[in-house]
Amino acid sequence: MYGLLIRILRDASEIIIATAVLLIAVRMLATNYTVRGPSMEPTLWENQRVFVNRLGNIRLGELSLYGQRGFLFGGPQRGDIIVFQPQESGFDHIVKRVIGVPGDEIDISDKGELFINGKESVFLDTYTSPKYYFEYPVTVPEGHYFVMGDNRNKSNDSRNWGFVPAEEIAGKVWLLYWPGGDFTAF
Repeated sequence: MYGLLIRILRDASEIIIATAVLLIAVRMLATNYTVRGPSMEPTLWENQRVFVNRLGNIRLGELSLYGQRGFLFGGPQRGDIIVFQPQESGFDHIVKRVIGVPGDEIDISDKGELFINGKESVFLDTYTSPKYYFEYPVTVPEGHYFVMGDNRNKSNDSRNWGFVPAEEIAGKVWLLYWPGGDFTAF
């Protein structure tokens, strides 16, 4: 009887430990965020919840196995939706779309049209913005990204406060999971 109880406790503790290790591993590779504000509409709406893939943004300093220098698995690409946490903004996290990667030339015309490397962008419609951080055209520096919200007229983004440093990027939006009817993979 005593041996049976010990065996049950040992088996239960093994299951609990294995589950805890699995949860920690998953949490290291992916995390979840709640979308705040209207800047990503109609792609993402306020209070929707997303999983963010952190694996693609594992940084290796100046090394690279795949993709951009400094990222283990490629890092952010043009068109990706990312979550980042600006160190000096006071915001918990921000969700935006990558418009320019290191080396890209970004230009915004007087009419509000966006050009990437001399070609009109397919990522957005025309929009207006009362004030720009940069004098355009501008080249995205190494280790930084130019981001914008999909709802151009209601987005506070790189046009207003500049480039996003790679080290502030938490990861790429991977899955919209809440509310349940809005389940979408990116």
